[in-house]
Amino acid sequence: MKKILIIAATIVVAITANAASYSWGLASFDYTGPDGSGYDADLGGNFWSGGTAFLYLGTVTYDSDNGFITDGTTYVTSSGYDENMFGYGVLDDSDVSALPTNDSVSSAGNQAYSIVLVDKQVSDITDASIENYIIVTGTSSSFYDPATENNYASFVDGTTVIGGDGVAWAPAAEAVPEPTSGLLLLLGMAGLALKRKRA
Repeated sequence: MKKILIIAATIVVAITANAASYSWGLASFDYTGPDGSGYDADLGGNFWSGGTAFLYLGTVTYDSDNGFITDGTTYVTSSGYDENMFGYGVLDDSDVSALPTNDSVSSAGNQAYSIVLVDKQVSDITDASIENYIIVTGTSSSFYDPATENNYASFVDGTTVIGGDGVAWAPAAEAVPEPTSGLLLLLGMAGLALKRKRA
C-alpha cells in the first residue's frame, strides 16, 4: 500500500511540474457588444459583459456550413466577464502562483492561439444560441517571474479593439432547415388545410 501511495505522489508531482502557468484573455478597455451596447457613463468607457471567451491552442476558424472549426486545436479553458479586470479571461498576473496551469501550455511561449468571444453566456462554442462571434488569433509570449523563478505563458491581446478598429463581430449562421425538412413541413400544412376544408 505504501508503494502505491509513493507512486501516486510521484505521478502528481510530475504532472504538476509539467503544467505551465498562464494568463490569458481580452484586455481591451474599449469593446462593445454586437449591437454597440456596453458603454458605462460612470467609468467613461465600453465594458460589455454579456458573453463568454474561449481559449484554444491553435487556430480556430468559422465556416457558415459547419460552424466553428477546431480541428487540430486544443481547448484550454473558458471565462465569463471579469468585473475586476474589465475583461474576459485571467488577466491579473501580479501573483503568478495564483495563475491557472495547463499541461498543454508551454511556459516558453511561441504557441499559436485563438480566443473566441461569443455574444452569449454559454459553456460550449457549439451552443445554438450564439448569434455573433469574434475570433482573435495570436502567438503566446513568455514572461519570467522573479518571485517564483519560473517562466509563465501569456495569451493576452491588449491591442485589439473589439467591435471597433481591429476586429468586428461576425454573425453566426442561422440554422436553415434541410430541403427535405421544408418539404415535409409543406406537405403537413397542406394535409391540415385539406382536413379543415372537408370538415
